[in-house]
Amino acid sequence: MEMEKAFAVQECLDEEKIRYAAYLLQGEAYNWCQRLQRKHEQDGEILTWERFWIAFYDQYFPRSIRIQKEQEFIYLKQKGMSVTEYEAKFTELAKFALRLVDGEQERVHKFEMGLRIEIQKQVVPYELTTYADVVNKALIIEREVNEERMERERKQRKRAKSNDTQGQNNKNIKRSAKGVVDNKTQQIDGEPCSRCGKNHANKDCYWNTGACFKCGQKDHKIASCPLNTENQVGQRTHEGQHKGGGQIFKNQGRVYALTQQNAQASNTLVTDHLYDSVEASIKHAIPPVATELRQIE
Repeated sequence: MEMEKAFAVQECLDEEKIRYAAYLLQGEAYNWCQRLQRKHEQDGEILTWERFWIAFYDQYFPRSIRIQKEQEFIYLKQKGMSVTEYEAKFTELAKFALRLVDGEQERVHKFEMGLRIEIQKQVVPYELTTYADVVNKALIIEREVNEERMERERKQRKRAKSNDTQGQNNKNIKRSAKGVVDNKTQQIDGEPCSRCGKNHANKDCYWNTGACFKCGQKDHKIASCPLNTENQVGQRTHEGQHKGGGQIFKNQGRVYALTQQNAQASNTLVTDHLYDSVEASIKHAIPPVATELRQIE
């Protein structure tokens, strides 16, 4: 093909073309050319340029290879190639199947049928008649298709990122909720209070907060708790009559629920040695109550 271009510029005759071509051949190819020329001289035939390149192709570009290239052109599809790459391959193989694309309309149709379907279905309706117009339209549509695909992919990535963020937030919420439950469980199942022995944290113990042991308020002690009026001796009575004398017995309050005033007012409670004995017993069994009893005294 390069020699053909040079010959066209120089306007060479057939005899000159053969001499120039033989000059460019080297090694075995040059020897082959010499044998070809002698054969035509012996046969009395003139070696024209057309006969020369037909013989050349038969020698160095066999028919079987040309048929193979023709089949590649017949089944050529764009597939993963860009339009530019597809057009270059189309032009390269078309010269091996000139009989299939010898007209402009046949060339246009063959090119369109090889395009990817998303490009082809937009090019064909234009009914373009020249090969150059078809290639140009395919390039434009390819750019639009690629932009649309990139936009879809961008939205998908954005949506996936949003879903991942939402999922992470849900995991954090669940983890936080689990932590709260674990803390509460740990508090319940943990070590008992070192001050009173009950099952709560040391910081919440009434001993440390200074709250009333009866109602939990911090503005008074148990001795002055308003709820004590409900437990004063004589407040609750059992109305019943003794079988023998008809006396009415009153249910006395327990000693650790009495205030100092209750104890002094009661004529049924021994407030001397008995009180000391009870205090000692309670101090051993219930340390918090014993301390409050000291406050009462």
